[in-house]
Amino acid sequence: MLLTTAILMAATVDKSSAIVLTKEQVVKKKTTTELSFDLPEAKEGQQVCLSLDVRVNYPYWCANNPAMTMEVNGKPVVGRDLINKSLDYQCKNGREAFWTTPNGSSWLLFSWPDFSVEKVKAFDSPYALADTDPFHFVFDITPYVKPGANSIKVSHDEILSEVDHYLVLRDVQVEVGDPVESRNLTTVVRPAPTGDLPTYVPHGRQQVNMRVELSERGLIRLTVGRRSFVIESRTTESNGQWRVAGKENPRAIPRGKSLTVKWRCDRYVVTRTVKVFDDHFFVADTFTNTGKELLGVMLEHTVRSSNPPLDVKLGGRPPFARFQCESGGANPTAVARWADLAVGLVAEDDIFRAHINEFAHDDAFGLADHELGIEPGKSHTLEWSVYPVPNGDYWDFINAIRRNWGSNITIPGLHVFVDWSFHTQQDDWYRNWVRSRGLTMVTAPDAMFEDGKPAMGTAIAMAKPFCERTAAWIDKVHKAAPEVKSLFYINCTLCTEPGAVEKYADSKLIDASGNQQTMSAGCRSGGYIPAPLFVSTLNNSYGKAMMETVKYIVEEVKPDGLYHDIFNSGGYGAKAFGIEWDGCTVRINPDTHEVTGKCSSAALLERDWHVALVKYLRDRKKIIFGNGPGETRTRTNLKVPTFEETYFSASVVRDTHLSTPWGYGNLPWADPSRGYYTPSG
Repeated sequence: MLLTTAILMAATVDKSSAIVLTKEQVVKKKTTTELSFDLPEAKEGQQVCLSLDVRVNYPYWCANNPAMTMEVNGKPVVGRDLINKSLDYQCKNGREAFWTTPNGSSWLLFSWPDFSVEKVKAFDSPYALADTDPFHFVFDITPYVKPGANSIKVSHDEILSEVDHYLVLRDVQVEVGDPVESRNLTTVVRPAPTGDLPTYVPHGRQQVNMRVELSERGLIRLTVGRRSFVIESRTTESNGQWRVAGKENPRAIPRGKSLTVKWRCDRYVVTRTVKVFDDHFFVADTFTNTGKELLGVMLEHTVRSSNPPLDVKLGGRPPFARFQCESGGANPTAVARWADLAVGLVAEDDIFRAHINEFAHDDAFGLADHELGIEPGKSHTLEWSVYPVPNGDYWDFINAIRRNWGSNITIPGLHVFVDWSFHTQQDDWYRNWVRSRGLTMVTAPDAMFEDGKPAMGTAIAMAKPFCERTAAWIDKVHKAAPEVKSLFYINCTLCTEPGAVEKYADSKLIDASGNQQTMSAGCRSGGYIPAPLFVSTLNNSYGKAMMETVKYIVEEVKPDGLYHDIFNSGGYGAKAFGIEWDGCTVRINPDTHEVTGKCSSAALLERDWHVALVKYLRDRKKIIFGNGPGETRTRTNLKVPTFEETYFSASVVRDTHLSTPWGYGNLPWADPSRGYYTPSG
């Protein structure tokens, strides 16, 4: 009799007695492989398990994409059938991810060039895994099999049309034996909590008993209670050298007062002002280029303690690399916690937030900027703050910043995306639909051409039938439920206007290798097409055309405002090459410290365009909210409500901790019918 055993907390198979279906099999994209086997009649109460190793051979390592569906005798293998591990797992950067949903049949698989688990664990990537075998799966297929002939079909779904990829199956085996206890705790339904709800009362600004000292050459000492910290700044000089802040002649700074010191480096001068407030102290560092050439400065602010902290969070995430910037400027923080104290740093100004790198090592943690560029005779000021929080943690630190930044704005209310631009209804239908759901906002879907292809960016005005139908239902909602705001969808980055790459050549989002960046744009049928990405500025051709598109929407479609998808062009921390310079971003050789070329922060380039967009809308009593928190102080101060798409992981909402703590509920657990997870959905 074949036996199923549990070894090292995972369901495995005894390879010597298993029914081997294939030792290795390649499944090309958009194809299906069928594996057949004969099964003897099992005794009552026995379990039939299917075990295999599977990976995606894909150009991007550590990707987690919907790549496989599997059927046993025509019945889909779903998430709750997995028994050797949980459906959810955690990447090195703390991101929670999922193989599928409990009822989902589309499996999100790991991309890697071989089956080496140890190489995955050692790989320097935020999306690598430290504690989970990403390749091995064991399924309970007892409900799907029968004595005699059986069939397993494995299909490889297309991830990207323009990329060659395939599945690799290894050691596919079936086995009958005594039931194995499932390790898939994700499918366990926990009872709802009972009892009274806790009461939370927000604290006001705290007055922290701290001593802050500044030396004449820049070193900062912080003392809180019995703990002392050195905050050391170092900046680059010529020939690969670093200049470390000196500790000479420290002076204490009283609460409410400031102190300014200045020191000279080989090609620039640093002027540092430190001001002490009730709950933090603020640092402004002005770098002035005294030379005759473009200057690049790398800088690091490091907090050191004689005692290692209990834990550290960088951008709300666990440390996983020497330097990291997962949140870009959205959560530009580094915080460490001891039993009686937390100490955190946060970047404040536009440039530092856009350039941010957080780091942690040994007994030190801090913030860095490795790409500051300064023209001859010019200056840039980088601002940052240090928050000591007695008996506090990460959340106390975050809430102190939120109070001082004025981040606690009101979310407009319940919002949904509606598919009404493709059909019309009577007024009563719209009234009942929105009021029965308690909605305050509804947003039209992505604009579409009549052939079902997306009309994104400047192409919106070309999709006139779509815009006319949208205007019609917006007018109906205005009459039927005037309290509900009807919004129009825009994406100022992605463009499907024919000939856009040539027409807006000065505005293309190009990477360091000179490649035009693209993103998948959804079609009406559910498929996707690649679309080029652009940067909108006040001066470039695409920014001007996009602003005219906004005016067309406001004047012709007459929505109550706009929903701005992908507020952060190219993603957090994105850089643009071969485009107008932002005046402060360069590439620097880490060994020689010489400038190797200019580039631009997409967030800085688009900053003023977004200010103009918000002003245009608010001047006309229109509202705006968007997808993606601000990466600059300027964006934050606009106080535009933004959400983060939970999509494959609810953990991404950590990027919203300093803005609007709002997650868009397209997480698959809440919506298992999404197409990425259930092909028939």
